[in-house]
Amino acid sequence: MRGISNNLLDNEFTLKINKYIFVFIINKISDYIKGLIDTDSDIYLSLNSKLVEVNNEEINIDNAIICLSKFLLDILIICMKNIMI
Repeated sequence: MRGISNNLLDNEFTLKINKYIFVFIINKISDYIKGLIDTDSDIYLSLNSKLVEVNNEEINIDNAIICLSKFLLDILIICMKNIMI
């Protein structure tokens, strides 16, 4: 299938795919953070067991939640800045 500009995918369709992928990734990061907050989740239990082996006071689930939340907000802020420009 060829698009209007004789490309395999036209620009509008490619933009829609990129937006979908972006929202999908944001959703997965958010789900992971939610999993870390829930102490009964598989994500929390798996990471907690690995962190016990590391035995470092600075590396813990609370810091992971904070770092991932900051990362998520940074991505969203950068995205919003690019939309506004």
